[in-house]
Amino acid sequence: PLEVGYKEAYTVWLQDNRLVNVPRALKALENLRVLHIQKNKLGQLPSFLQEFHALQDLNAKENDISFVSPAISQLPSLTSLNLDSNSLESLPPNIGEINFLKVLSVR
Repeated sequence: PLEVGYKEAYTVWLQDNRLVNVPRALKALENLRVLHIQKNKLGQLPSFLQEFHALQDLNAKENDISFVSPAISQLPSLTSLNLDSNSLESLPPNIGEINFLKVLSVR
């Protein structure tokens, strides 16, 4: 299992690792601002994602994500969300409640 010994990391790149789950150890990164988890095998975004109140940039393109929880709206600092090339059928109706979201890509 992944262990996070440095709790002040602001950026994490986990792209192209064939991950089916985002490691729960990331929960320790309270000040995480950038999370790149693209090109994996994720079926959904992690349930603990809503705890990253400082998260600004989330790139989860090219996974197998079919569902995005309405909890995504609890990311008050999110400015960029990339969900391109996933299996999404819809987005949560409250996605517009993310006040600072400037880029939403779901091609």
